[in-house]
Amino acid sequence: MHLGVDVQVTFQFHGILTRLAGCDSQQVECPAHATVDSALDALIDQLPALEAELQRTACAIGETLVSRDTPLTGDTEIALIPPVSGG
Repeated sequence: MHLGVDVQVTFQFHGILTRLAGCDSQQVECPAHATVDSALDALIDQLPALEAELQRTACAIGETLVSRDTPLTGDTEIALIPPVSGG
């Protein structure tokens, strides 16, 4: 059991992640002490098809790219930005 209030994390998908997930966003519930990485683990539990792509995906909160060890301080929206290639 953990102490504190759970946080709701809403992931916004971009690029290939939208196709793999079959939706534009997904919400997960995480313990109060969660990090971006532990929220991603909860997302993979719900949408395992994303696992391989998430290893190469950047995470942003607001307009700021964040590392995976960034603590979540409350309900949060995280944009998932896969690598882009083109010509």
